[in-house]
Amino acid sequence: MRSSLFHLVSLSPQHERVRHLHLQVVSEPEFRIALQTPINMRSCAHTGNRVFAVRAGLVKLSSLMGAFNRTFDALALAAIAVLVALAAARASEESVDQATKTALSLDAQLKHGRALFIAQCASCHGRTGYGDSSRSIPALAGQRFAYIVRQLANFSGDERENDTMHHVVARPNMRAAQSWADVAAYVSRMPMNPAAETGDGTFLSLGRGIFHEQCASCHQPDAGGDQDGLVPALKGQHYSYLLGQLRQLAAYRRHNVDEELLRFIQSLDEKEKQGVADYLSRQHEPGKNHQVLRQNGTLVD
Repeated sequence: MRSSLFHLVSLSPQHERVRHLHLQVVSEPEFRIALQTPINMRSCAHTGNRVFAVRAGLVKLSSLMGAFNRTFDALALAAIAVLVALAAARASEESVDQATKTALSLDAQLKHGRALFIAQCASCHGRTGYGDSSRSIPALAGQRFAYIVRQLANFSGDERENDTMHHVVARPNMRAAQSWADVAAYVSRMPMNPAAETGDGTFLSLGRGIFHEQCASCHQPDAGGDQDGLVPALKGQHYSYLLGQLRQLAAYRRHNVDEELLRFIQSLDEKEKQGVADYLSRQHEPGKNHQVLRQNGTLVD
């Protein structure tokens, strides 16, 4: 049995994000790769007739040695595994990008979006789209059209981790880009939750200062997201969900995320995270109107 630790860095030129892998060789025929920055590790990567089972942040190569000469160095096999995993991650990102562009180019059908939302989403997010703070289920009502489309594409491509959402987007009537556009259009037109769960106010002033100094340039001073809608609205969201997502981002549990954003969130201590989440959960005032008229006459936000 040998145990070796080493650190690999790969730059994704399309997305300008550095990816780090921390790899431990625990034995010659079996390797485990633990994520330290966001890489989609849920896909299965194939090389010829050899399959590397890649799931939930773990690459396990058991029986790989049978396909190679047993004198082949274990670290060389580990390097192959890393290359395969990185290739799978890049392919997944590109697939998500293309799926997002396709969905955003489609005419959205509000009536169909409403029917899909009620049938596929309301059981968790509620018919009002206000979510459920007790289960850390986010409010969706009033969220930006393009952002919802992007997140559905991320869940479909395993670029976000959530088993429930993976099951939802795998359903026959939720797989198509047209369904994403329709649901997103309907959700974006729903009235925002006027009474989201809030924190206890202890670090509210701290959170206000951090948001307006560090976050408002992208999310806008009203926390309503950017003009294009790919930067999300954060206002009116449940405190527990916002805090949970800040923690998940800091722990590299959200993939396909800008590296600079990750570094910033990791720089926040727990009090600062609580303060930002509390401040945003209390923002409900109408902000800038981002509504856009689609080619078929549908208004989306």
